[in-house]
Amino acid sequence: MKRFLSLSVLIAMFAFISCTEVRDSAGNDENSSATPEKTTYTVTFHSNDGTNKSYTQTFVSGQSQNLNVNCFVRTGYTFVCWNTSSDGYGTSYADKRAITIYSDKILYAQWTYIDNEDEPDPNPNPNPNPDPNPNPDNPVQTYTVTFYSNDGTNKSYTQTFINGQAQYLNMNCFYRMGYTFAGWNTSSDGYGTSYNDTGLLLPEEIISDMALYAIWEINTYTVKFDANGGSGEMYNQAFTYGESEKLIPNTFYRTDYKFVGWATTPNGNAVCTDEMAVLNLSTQANDEVTLYAVWTENIYTVVFDANGGNGEMSDISLTYDVAEQMPANTFYRTGYTFVGWAVTPNGSVFYTDEEDVLNITTKDKTTMTLYAVWKENESGITITLPDSNDAQINLKRIVSEDKAVFSAKSGFDSYGWYIDGVKQSETSATFTIDISTMKSANYKVMVKVSNNGDYYSATADLEIRTN
Repeated sequence: MKRFLSLSVLIAMFAFISCTEVRDSAGNDENSSATPEKTTYTVTFHSNDGTNKSYTQTFVSGQSQNLNVNCFVRTGYTFVCWNTSSDGYGTSYADKRAITIYSDKILYAQWTYIDNEDEPDPNPNPNPNPDPNPNPDNPVQTYTVTFYSNDGTNKSYTQTFINGQAQYLNMNCFYRMGYTFAGWNTSSDGYGTSYNDTGLLLPEEIISDMALYAIWEINTYTVKFDANGGSGEMYNQAFTYGESEKLIPNTFYRTDYKFVGWATTPNGNAVCTDEMAVLNLSTQANDEVTLYAVWTENIYTVVFDANGGNGEMSDISLTYDVAEQMPANTFYRTGYTFVGWAVTPNGSVFYTDEEDVLNITTKDKTTMTLYAVWKENESGITITLPDSNDAQINLKRIVSEDKAVFSAKSGFDSYGWYIDGVKQSETSATFTIDISTMKSANYKVMVKVSNNGDYYSATADLEIRTN
């Protein structure tokens, strides 16, 4: 750890030393040519791992001009200076330094790591206000242009101009969320003289210090609507940043589904309800935001009616387009056998016991009632189950003419059937009783099952009546 800290200090010291300005004896940059080859040249600034990528500045050949103020930032680092090499081994220039160039140039931002944010900047700009005229015997008059953010980020920065020389304005470094920079103006309200970003300022246009204010245009964006599996059409809707406006009503539809709102992704959750007032869905100018319809399948409730029988059954919730098995009937009725479910009290069987059902209704939040359908026992047999049975067995019974069939849930290790406490020979999940030879009486039918060494039982009453 100590070795690492020492290395960090050495790197910071090297960054500071390597950013010392280099000028030749004439006050010009090294490697410069005395003969310009074209009217203007371009300095390209690279962020060198900072924000954004690059921006440019135009120089008039042979004229001294201040470098643009650094517009880059890098989290955890402090900007030190510019260098002609990304590794800092080239020629270094202070921020906003006045230079004269005779060819295109690339400058890379140099950064120093901040070990302790509570400490001051370990390497401030070595020459924050460079003298554009290093020769005191030949003074040159200069003017200052102060750029104001006008409600944008930061406050202001400056640029030095030499009297009588044309020079390009610094590139805008301000930012205002939800707005687009539209240029500079001598009045904050935009009613003064306007200048383009990085525009050329002629000598006659600057004869004193000047203040320029950033002019902003509020961004507008478009919201598009996607049916996302539904049908129909909806027009796009225009929005303005900073202004709350209601979404237009949804006109999409989807059979057997209910619209619940809008999501920003096809599989996302709804973040906007129908006709909801929204604000700033985007901050970018001319952006397109797509809202996707969110659908939910219709949910309905099924209620079971004993329809003359006894007992209780809980309601169930079903989803449209999803096949689900109905619970086993637990109603009972003395002298009758359950044969299925009807959709009306006096209707015929529409669904059998534990049938898989699909789309009993297509209406959302609907309550459907199914009515138990009973068949009177012509053989005089009455089977009565107690109000509550062991749920792990789910004892069921079927009576037809001279037979009574009981069945328990399958999958147990063993089964034992009893009539009035006498064990019968049946050892399977189904027990069939021949009632044609039995006397009129009430019998107790019981099943005992085992599962991993645990035992369970369920009982039912069997009443036999002969005419």
